[in-house]
Amino acid sequence: MAEDKNEQYRKIIASLQQEKQDSLEMSSELLKDDMRESLSELSVIDNHPADIGTEVYERERDAAERERLKGKIKAINVALERWQKGEYGVCEHCDRKIPMERLEVLPYTTVCLDCSRAEEIEAQHTFYREPVESEIFEQPFARNFGKFEDPAAFDKEDSWQAVARHGTSETLQDLGTNENLSDPDSFYKESY
Repeated sequence: MAEDKNEQYRKIIASLQQEKQDSLEMSSELLKDDMRESLSELSVIDNHPADIGTEVYERERDAAERERLKGKIKAINVALERWQKGEYGVCEHCDRKIPMERLEVLPYTTVCLDCSRAEEIEAQHTFYREPVESEIFEQPFARNFGKFEDPAAFDKEDSWQAVARHGTSETLQDLGTNENLSDPDSFYKESY
């Protein structure tokens, strides 16, 4: 039984090595040529912008595929290192055996299904969590500056009042004059 299991591991490792080789070859072929060569033209001036857009899209897709292959090669390298250390097939988080069925489907995995689900939940929590700023910032004028609770302290509302003395969006704007503009029509009388 144990020998049979080792043989299964060896088959998986052999397939990983072949997959790594295939990924390296495919990755080296992507983006090898200049974009002008892939268009078979010296100039793109006479092309319709939509044609150029299609070519740029294809080039970006090749770049994304190359990055995906690089990530896959990195994961395969980690799995092969774990094989060399005798740690292949053991979850790196909980040290339990990873089921053979999981290794056959995802041979470069380093975690069991339970730990993988826990990682996904943590990633979703991090992605959907409230920003850090929301813990600090509250509704305007809800807190005082500092840690004191003195109601007579110079707080946010006092700051607003000090600034509002110079004008707000509801008052006349700064027109570069020292005249009393309490009557807005007085400013425009000369233009009649």
